[in-house]
Amino acid sequence: METERIVHLHEVTKCFGNRTILDKVTLSIFKGESIALTGDNGNGKSTLLRLIAGLIRPTSGTIVFSGDKLPAIGFVPDRFPKLPFTANEYLMHMGLIHGLNRQQVTSRIRELLQIVNLYHAADVKIANYSKGMLQKIGFVQAVLAKPELLLLDEPLSGLDETSTRDVAALLSRLKQERLTLLFACHGEGQLYELADSVLNVREGRIDAIAFKHKVPLTRIQAAHMAAGQEDIWRSFNGVTEVRTTAAGLQITVIADQSDVLLRELLNQGASILSVQRMGERSTWE
Repeated sequence: METERIVHLHEVTKCFGNRTILDKVTLSIFKGESIALTGDNGNGKSTLLRLIAGLIRPTSGTIVFSGDKLPAIGFVPDRFPKLPFTANEYLMHMGLIHGLNRQQVTSRIRELLQIVNLYHAADVKIANYSKGMLQKIGFVQAVLAKPELLLLDEPLSGLDETSTRDVAALLSRLKQERLTLLFACHGEGQLYELADSVLNVREGRIDAIAFKHKVPLTRIQAAHMAAGQEDIWRSFNGVTEVRTTAAGLQITVIADQSDVLLRELLNQGASILSVQRMGERSTWE
């Protein structure tokens, strides 16, 4: 993980009238981080994103960006408007506004629309796009000029399975390119898995922080097991999966718990057919 800080929020509060939406939030975001914001609707996630994007100002507190100039920021709203332009027309205008030349914009539009499977609709009016297509255009406009920080407000909300897969694939690619991501989402899912850390926002405050860790897994194939014991082994400490196979039970367990599990299996009269080191699984602390 990079150590260069992009932005720091210090005791940021945002009120609308007499209602406090964010209450003294302090947060630092570092280059290359991927952060998920979770929490129920109305708790301040969208407001936090809009504050960092510069779309609204804090009532009190400070938002300070590092470096001599503001970083390039891309923002994906939760709902993209049905504009009276084709995708090509709109994205060309956006690219020129960002200072790219026409050749650069044309190449970038083609690249991004192909990634999200929208190149076939490049000359269709955005007003005629479906919800999923609109959300993809929101993504494309946000990353068109290769921002340093990408803010996303519920980007997978309401998308079908195909659109969700396309958007998640684009975000995964951007994460590999070390783009800094901050996104609001609801619980676990494809987007949640991209996060390095999760901040839960509740009643305008960040009330919990979890960090992702990679843990190695071991798969044990055991035979001569008593029938109907799958649920018992699923509840064993460190077990992540239990499957019934023709040979018996296949149990996947966090590696540092495998010796304990093996001893218990042998104590229960099982025969161990194989022990295999697997890949890694993400866990949260």
